[in-house]
Amino acid sequence: MKRSLMLGTILAGLSAAAGGAGAADWYAVDPGRARIAAQHPAFPSQRPLVSVRVPDDIARTAQSDWLRLGRLSEPGPAFTATYQTQQRRFPAYTLMDSLRHKEAFRPYEVIVLGEGPEVRSDFGPVESVKVLIRKDGSERQCGYWHWQQDNGRAYFDGWYCPPAGQEITDDDIRRSVWSVRWGTQMAARP
Repeated sequence: MKRSLMLGTILAGLSAAAGGAGAADWYAVDPGRARIAAQHPAFPSQRPLVSVRVPDDIARTAQSDWLRLGRLSEPGPAFTATYQTQQRRFPAYTLMDSLRHKEAFRPYEVIVLGEGPEVRSDFGPVESVKVLIRKDGSERQCGYWHWQQDNGRAYFDGWYCPPAGQEITDDDIRRSVWSVRWGTQMAARP
């Protein structure tokens, strides 16, 4: 399953983690305002940066919560997770559709290395894929995961990239997915 994908867009969240600016409608907030929380084992003493986007929504059901740790532009690990809800349905995405739909990594070449594990999460069964990203002669491996609610109104996805030079493992992906919990629960290691 080794395919080269030149992606114009992958994940807005990792764009900021890579050092770029996020969309103007994302606002940094106190972690207590987000609906999800994370305590990632690769960042044992760090709390994630939290941003929320609340678009105009008459039904007040639309919100995006975005957590991030580390920066892709640095050699250490990088992590991001997003949980989104909306009144209208999200398109029915497969894992690969979701990967292609995201908005970071614009300058990166993304090569799919293979399938990752399916992980049970607080949200439901999460699919994952392992990728290699390349830019300006450097490369690193990452895992991407995705879950979509059956009715199409909720969406959870994220990335984890181990430190530069390390391979992404199934356990890395499992720990990353399980580090994300509902904001009312204490994030716990699996």
